[in-house]
Amino acid sequence: MASTAMHSRDDIARFLGTGETRLIAAGYRDPDRAGELYILPDGDLRSLSPDEAAQRRRWVREELRCMFDDCPAPTLRAVARANRRDGFSHGRGAGGHSPESQNHRQGKAVVAAWLRERYPDATVVEELASDTQRSNVADVMLLHPSGRRVAFEVQYAQVSVAEWRERHESYARQGIIDVWLWGHTRVRKSPSEYAAGPYRLSDVQDEVRRSGSRVTFLNPETAQIAVATGRWDGRACLAYGRECSLHVENLVEVIMSERGLSSRTIAQLARASDERDVDEQQRAERAALERQKRDAQEVSRREQMKVDDERWALLREKSAAYRAQVLADKAAQRAAKQAQEHPALTCRKCGERLDPILAASGVHVYPCRPRQDRDRRGR
Repeated sequence: MASTAMHSRDDIARFLGTGETRLIAAGYRDPDRAGELYILPDGDLRSLSPDEAAQRRRWVREELRCMFDDCPAPTLRAVARANRRDGFSHGRGAGGHSPESQNHRQGKAVVAAWLRERYPDATVVEELASDTQRSNVADVMLLHPSGRRVAFEVQYAQVSVAEWRERHESYARQGIIDVWLWGHTRVRKSPSEYAAGPYRLSDVQDEVRRSGSRVTFLNPETAQIAVATGRWDGRACLAYGRECSLHVENLVEVIMSERGLSSRTIAQLARASDERDVDEQQRAERAALERQKRDAQEVSRREQMKVDDERWALLREKSAAYRAQVLADKAAQRAAKQAQEHPALTCRKCGERLDPILAASGVHVYPCRPRQDRDRRGR
């Protein structure tokens, strides 16, 4: 399979943004539409005639308001920007909402709008509890006609590994697919230029990767997602380590799958990852077989060493016994030869054997008993 084409650095830079949060979502003044958000399409104002653009701006001022209920100056105006994304702006001295809260709300609104357009037969609800006990409250819940439920979590706030695992397992127990979309401001660069990828997953993002899920980021301003990727065998694949790259997709090109968000390119990345997993599994199996073979050879070697040690010990015992017998035989031969060369001598006093050295004297050098005493005693 050919190498998967990835987005350019400019595409990724646009996805990551400049750090400036733009207001693209607004609430309705109509009480019947409370909680519903309107997303201003990018380039919409520039495509209208001057009269139509004026009418659209008037409609924004009259029908829309800031999405934050506690905003002291909720009136908004629509702004067309030549080199930046179109959006809303507050009056002078107003606004200044928390970027994290603003990104989170706009992220939910963009995801909900995308799901409603992509799956018109499904029901899309924001801030929906997963059960009556409110075990989890999904940012956006997709209720498919088939009965399947998919919970989308737009995560700009910090969350620990334990918190994520608890919520993930809770969704799984309820039979709900959970899709975690990390905010584009949660992308972190690798601390070293020698790292395997320009970006590094956080602890909780890496836990998501190790659980088998795809690490996916969301930028609501560009209506794009980015998946963490790596390279294997010269091809792009889904990330398999903390150091990673990014592949950017427009939401309009993305669909749901059993394994999370997908597209034609993301499916290619997933297939490359599956091939890598198979290859790694085969490598692991071969390595395990080699270890088993080496272990069996080591056991056989040790057993053979034990047999050899016992055999050598027996040979050493036989050799020592043979050597002792030879020495004894030689000693007996020497004694017999000596007896032949030097006939036995007896002491003139006691009649007992006398060493040939004492042949000249004929008696022992030590006092010995007279022969008659020995004979009498023998009686």
